[in-house]
Amino acid sequence: SFLKLMQPYLPASSKASPYELPGLSERVRLLRELGHGLLQFHEGSALRMIIKANRRADTLVHILTASFSGFRDSAIHCTNGKQIFFYKRAQICVGDLWASLHINSTQKDTSLMESTNNVTCQTCCDFVDLKKLTTFADYRVPQLLRNIGVLKYTPELTRLIDNSDVLEAGSKWELYIRAATVVAVDKLVDNVKQAIKSKLNDSNDKVNLDGITALKLDWYLWQLGEELNQNGKLDQFHMVRTIFY
Repeated sequence: SFLKLMQPYLPASSKASPYELPGLSERVRLLRELGHGLLQFHEGSALRMIIKANRRADTLVHILTASFSGFRDSAIHCTNGKQIFFYKRAQICVGDLWASLHINSTQKDTSLMESTNNVTCQTCCDFVDLKKLTTFADYRVPQLLRNIGVLKYTPELTRLIDNSDVLEAGSKWELYIRAATVVAVDKLVDNVKQAIKSKLNDSNDKVNLDGITALKLDWYLWQLGEELNQNGKLDQFHMVRTIFY
């Protein structure tokens, strides 16, 4: 079964207290959707799908959302009726492909050197527009940003989160947290770039500031948040039942 396949990657459990994987049926459905989508739109090949993006991260995000409904991470704002797009899973998929397979990756896996018309996984994942990706708005990064004072919540939202109340997916509170996280990380990227510029004013050193992106900052913040959370040093994260995280 799917659960048995996932067992090596799940937290330790026992027969008396087995680990329950949340949303198991939805996870299975989304995996099946991947197979159906690849067969229907991309000749059954993930590589052929990636090649269509022509090394454009933004284009691949749109290909993913067009091919698989489970990647269409959006909601309608409850007050103004506007549609809001986050595309967290589509963006992190593109980011992970780049991190694992791009030309300058330090970890090469020759088993991934599949090619189609002389285009390999590594060449087609060497995306040229990574700065177009936003932070991956889910629960860990806003948890950390709240803890260090970057995000400040209203008393009502603070009470809901600290009481471990489950927020409704697509609710105003969930949308506000995710949107604020995207904006905050973009501002942090700008601040980091400005700090580096100021530090280098009196030197001849040159740094490619285009390499400082929301994607890379997200990885740093997420890893820091994981470490602090595991050590019990973070407040409660916001809880929501969703397929989009």
